[in-house]
Amino acid sequence: MILSEFLTQILAIENDPSKGVFSDAQNTAALRSALARYDTIRPYRSSSLFDGNGTTLITLTGLTALNIRKVWWLQDDDADNIELPFYAYQQAGTWYLDTKEIAVPTGTNNIMLVTEIAHSIDDLDAAASTTIPSGDQYLLCQAAAGYAMLSMAVSNIENNNLNRDESRRYTELGTLLLELFDRQLGAYDSGLQSASWHDGSTVDRAF
Repeated sequence: MILSEFLTQILAIENDPSKGVFSDAQNTAALRSALARYDTIRPYRSSSLFDGNGTTLITLTGLTALNIRKVWWLQDDDADNIELPFYAYQQAGTWYLDTKEIAVPTGTNNIMLVTEIAHSIDDLDAAASTTIPSGDQYLLCQAAAGYAMLSMAVSNIENNNLNRDESRRYTELGTLLLELFDRQLGAYDSGLQSASWHDGSTVDRAF
């Protein structure tokens, strides 16, 4: 589905096909929130190639990833590819890769990273394709509707809307939709451990 189809489905879940309550702008914002939540459960698996530089420390310029799963030193024969131990960290928005004691020789595209990146929806934020599996797209719409309802409940309270039943209904339905989303997708275990620092370090995250 493309963005417009997602928005139509979200309106149907909200029982608001004429957009009398929820606007496209509200639902688009809610869809972004749902997509971010989906990425924490089922991120998109991808691969990237980088050049070895003859050292154990490589700057992964241009890499946009949620995390790095595996690192391979590519050989002439795929059967001989070597999986490398590694330590990766992100600092000031740039990823760095430390291949421990193994220095990959200088070469073009001889390092392959298996990464997890954010999903996209065709026409959302200029994306050219939708990477959400078809079986999960309705679930994503449910989550987006949930976020939109919770946002509406908060907005009603902030605007001193005296219809408390309406705000409570949005809160209950929104919470239920998000609980169903999490339950049907299941928790995601990346198999990785991350570390954070509280000593003034400029490292954003590490794996």
